[in-house]
Amino acid sequence: KAKGLVVVGLILSLAAAAMAADWYWGLPEGLKTNYVGTPTCAKCHQSQNQLWLGSHHERAMDHATEKSVLGDFQNAKLEHKSWRTGESYGITSTMFKRDGKFFINTEGPDGKLHDYEIKFTFGLTPLQQYLVEMDGGRLQALSVAWNTVKKEWFLLDMEGDHVRPDDPLLSALHWTGRGMNWNHMCADCHSTNLEKKYDLATRTFHTSYSEINVACEACHGPGSIHVQLAESKSMFWDRQYGYGLAKLKQTDTKPQIETCAKCHSRRHVVEPNQRPGDEYLDHYIPELLDTHVYHADGQIQPTEEAYVYGSFLQSKMYRKGVRCTDCHDPHTTRVKADGNLLCAKCHVPAKYDSPSHHFHKAGSTGAKCVECHMPATTYMLVDPRLDHSIRIPRPDLTVSLKQKYNLDVPNACNRCHTKPTETPAWAAEKVRTWFPPKPKPEPHYGEVFAGGRVRDPAALNQLEKIARYEQRENYGPIVRATAVVLAGRYGNEQCEEVVKRALSDPEPLVRFAATRSLQEMQSPERVSLAVKMLDDSVRAVRIEAGLSLTTLPEAQRPWLGANFHRAIDEFKKSCQENADLPGAHFELGTLYSNLGEDDKAEEEYKLTLEFDPVFQQARGSLAALYRDRKDVAAGEKVLREAVELYPNLGAASYALGIYLAEQPDGRAEAMKWLQKAVEQEPDHPLFLYNYGLMLQQAGRYEEALAPLAKACRVQPEADRHWLALMLLCGETAHWEQGREAAEVLLRRNQGDVYYGMLYGLMLSNVGRQSEAEGYLRLASTELLVQLASSWLQQGYPLLARSLGRELLRRDPDNPQYRLLSGSLTDKPTAPQPTVPKPTMP
Repeated sequence: KAKGLVVVGLILSLAAAAMAADWYWGLPEGLKTNYVGTPTCAKCHQSQNQLWLGSHHERAMDHATEKSVLGDFQNAKLEHKSWRTGESYGITSTMFKRDGKFFINTEGPDGKLHDYEIKFTFGLTPLQQYLVEMDGGRLQALSVAWNTVKKEWFLLDMEGDHVRPDDPLLSALHWTGRGMNWNHMCADCHSTNLEKKYDLATRTFHTSYSEINVACEACHGPGSIHVQLAESKSMFWDRQYGYGLAKLKQTDTKPQIETCAKCHSRRHVVEPNQRPGDEYLDHYIPELLDTHVYHADGQIQPTEEAYVYGSFLQSKMYRKGVRCTDCHDPHTTRVKADGNLLCAKCHVPAKYDSPSHHFHKAGSTGAKCVECHMPATTYMLVDPRLDHSIRIPRPDLTVSLKQKYNLDVPNACNRCHTKPTETPAWAAEKVRTWFPPKPKPEPHYGEVFAGGRVRDPAALNQLEKIARYEQRENYGPIVRATAVVLAGRYGNEQCEEVVKRALSDPEPLVRFAATRSLQEMQSPERVSLAVKMLDDSVRAVRIEAGLSLTTLPEAQRPWLGANFHRAIDEFKKSCQENADLPGAHFELGTLYSNLGEDDKAEEEYKLTLEFDPVFQQARGSLAALYRDRKDVAAGEKVLREAVELYPNLGAASYALGIYLAEQPDGRAEAMKWLQKAVEQEPDHPLFLYNYGLMLQQAGRYEEALAPLAKACRVQPEADRHWLALMLLCGETAHWEQGREAAEVLLRRNQGDVYYGMLYGLMLSNVGRQSEAEGYLRLASTELLVQLASSWLQQGYPLLARSLGRELLRRDPDNPQYRLLSGSLTDKPTAPQPTVPKPTMP
């Protein structure tokens, strides 16, 4: 027995020594990993391969063959019509076969019908699209698609309007245009190891991939080291490389979720070629919840495709450690159980899958978990997608956001309950009856974000609270990041504290949001904070910090050091990787302009317009560059070219109007172009604002009131709109309307002496002198004198006279105040406010 123990001990010792040697003599550092292909993976992983075959990932893209093509190509025809109005576009596409190949006869880039060979299929269900080869290495996705559920052809006409290939505004959305280009818009998520390879010099693509579809290594990473370890005589594990694949099953859920997020998110590319397990923000920036893509409460807008990552980051499931593969089989891509059984894996059926919880008849549509917690929105006309924020139904939010901010926000209840009597208020009362609210519930972040979007001061304290790291258990990272961005727009000390605190947040997305918000800060501390963020571990944060510092005068930039140049180089690389897009060249042009490299800026602005002649921001920037060179005529030529090419484009009319307004002899014509811009886009706040200022400048005060007031309604968060309206109301003796505008400004800028004084001035002129005195006393006599003089110079004599009367109340014997209050006539002289420099929409 003793000998046996000795033998066992010896064997264990030898095994331990072998393992130690294997650990020590591991693979060398810096070993490059390569893609080996699905057949190699399938040799050992046959069961996973069988599950993958036939899945959405396996069928993400394929060569057009009898097996892969699902659509009817037996001389099938489709009349192009608007799904919205039923209007015929006068085009009929024909799908047919010739010599064993698949073809479509449809409208080409010249507006005429042509035959095009179908080269590839794209997708599986509920629709299948088809790709056509065009010149320059481009693959284009046809707008004629096959509905795999109804077995019929349909037109991917998302807007319900005819998109003509020669339409100057919408041609990019034609199937032959930039918006339907596979190389940039689709390829990265439908193939494995995709490299776009756009050659700017020849304007051609040389796109490549290691596998045509979403194969094993798209999710697990390149497998050469894994195969090397498997085929060696080692312990099949390496101290540096582990198993040689991305670690997607560890306790930390982030690597897996961000690997999926590469394709399942609405994002801006920072640096392509993200490998599974990489930090997401080293490669992409997700759309935050402060934009038009999302409703204020974080639900995706029905006209937008944001996929699921931005939604899932809002969810309690994400915060509790749920990952994609807890619900989805990674190989079949199907959910792991049908109906409520999937939710029952974690949520006790007796409690939740019961009428006592959902208050609907068992087995009915309303009894399905997803109907209340993951309601579907249909995209691409036929593709219903579930809301992965997995939210509690809140019809009360629909009511409150409509009442307070005039926002139309949907809710799960009223997607099904649509009778006239089944209003959101009715649904909210039902929910309150079933689930009585807590005594003092925290406001939903949707209410806070709605306030933050219009800079409602009542929302700032809640934004500050949501943004804190201590709230990570209650709010997902995208919610906290959005709170930082919205708080940063308030422009006061409190908001700056929110931003500064968030700069050190452990969550990269929150740090990114804070770094972006540094540009809103007025404090001199902004520069030192941005310099600190240049050393962040995440690429997106570094780039944002670098960009915020490019606006510094050139003399102040040398001391920024190597980290600044690294960030700028990373940004340049990001733009160069997207050299097929006009926006990338515009961003580069703006960068070079900020850095004082005008020749390079000019080149990039011209490239922008080559790719997209309608890109008015680039035209405005190019014209401004020429103006700064004292070549006013060259700038004017650039802008006049736009109105000739696109006579119905409001942005073109506006840009020319603003440019001419800066020329002493151009103001009369500028008025014409600004008026035309407003007529072409009646709800554009920037057009309305500047048109109102131009009318005021021309002495047409009463006419100027309407566009300025409308600008305030359309974009209520812009203080400059309210200030311009208030000043004009004061100068035209519309004191009550001016008081309302001043009240908005004061409410939004609580404690601000200037806005408090303005509000007091308006109060005094509507006969509320006792209320006015408290606000007016906040301003010093010196401030009032300074402001009165300024108003006189700017052409606001009535307002200056009102301040003179207040000064006279403070010092009745002062001759200067007596002169200021009584020497002016009641008839206003034409003011000359400064028209802002060109600000493009």
